[in-house]
Amino acid sequence: MPTAAPPPPSVHDHAIARLSVEQYHAMIRSGVLTGDDRVELIDGYLVDKMPKSPRHAKAVRRLAAALRDALPDGLTAIKEDPITLAGSEPEPDVAVVTDESLDREDAHPAAADCRLVVEVAETTLAEDRGRAAVYAAAGIPEYWIVNLLTGEIERYFEPSPDGYAATASGAVADLKIDGRGRIEVNIATLVD
Repeated sequence: MPTAAPPPPSVHDHAIARLSVEQYHAMIRSGVLTGDDRVELIDGYLVDKMPKSPRHAKAVRRLAAALRDALPDGLTAIKEDPITLAGSEPEPDVAVVTDESLDREDAHPAAADCRLVVEVAETTLAEDRGRAAVYAAAGIPEYWIVNLLTGEIERYFEPSPDGYAATASGAVADLKIDGRGRIEVNIATLVD
C-alpha cells in the first residue's frame, strides 16, 4: 500500500482502508466493491459516502440541469459519477467534463478532462473544504462548494500543488469556460 502522511481529520473520520487507485479498481472489477457500497477513494483512503437529504438532492439535480443547459458544445455536466485523479476517485455531486472523456469504455474522466467540480454541502462542509486540496493538487481549474447552510457558493480557483491560490464566495458564482463566455449560477435557483 502507498505511504503518506495521516489523512486530514475530515477524511480520517470516515476512512475504512488505505488503497491506491489501482487497488480500488481491482476491488471493483473483482466484485469486492459493488454499486451497493457507498464508498469513494479520497486521497488514498476508502471513505464512506454520506447520506443525502432531499434538499441536497434537489440542489444537485437543479445544478446539473442548469449547467447542462448553459455549457458550450464539447462539455457536459455529470452528476455523482467518478472522476479519476492521481490518488483519488471521488464522485463529486457535479463535474463539468469534456464530452470525449465520457466516450471512453476503459476509464473515467481524469483531471485533465474536468473544468469544474462541485460539492453541495449541508452536513459535509468540513469534508468538502478538505477536498479542495485534492482537487487543486490534481489541477482541476475550479472547485465550488454550494453551501446550503449559508446560502453561498464558495469558489476556489488558480490551482497549484499547494492548494487553490484564489477564493471567492457569494450567492452567485460565475464560470468562464474556454473563453466562450460566462455561465452564472445563483444559489437561490438551486434551493427555492
